[in-house]
Amino acid sequence: MLDRGRPPRWLPVYLAQTFTLCLQETLLRDRANAALPGPFLLTEAELALWDWAEIEMIRPLRVVDLRGTALTRSRVPTDVVGATDQRLARAWAAAFHRHPAGFDGIVFPSRFRSGDNLALFHERIAGALRVAARRRVLNSPVELGRTCAVLDLAIVARPADHK
Repeated sequence: MLDRGRPPRWLPVYLAQTFTLCLQETLLRDRANAALPGPFLLTEAELALWDWAEIEMIRPLRVVDLRGTALTRSRVPTDVVGATDQRLARAWAAAFHRHPAGFDGIVFPSRFRSGDNLALFHERIAGALRVAARRRVLNSPVELGRTCAVLDLAIVARPADHK
């Protein structure tokens, strides 16, 4: 996590369960909330900036589980995993990072309710994960086509001129 004016306490590694969820979490997040009716427009230039990877686990990870009933049992406020404002989530992530159990990260449900995410503490996952495959988002026509259909996305050459 990066703090303005201070050295980082840790570097996060974020992973999502599916290609579609990765695009939702990375590119759409809250932008889609204020979008006009019709397909949500993404530019080729924006998509060209991104790669995606399939990750394999080499060793088990010790993660705080904030999904479903585990969230309720933990007594962590639901806004930690569901609020638009992420300040509370960052504060709890800092607490989990400092916890004496030495957690590797946190597993939590996506706000989109379409899968799970992992927020991992970079310095604790050395040797735990391996990149099984990596591709450019624009070089993934099957995954990108499926995601465009499911999320009602349209890829355009350049942003529309709004006059």
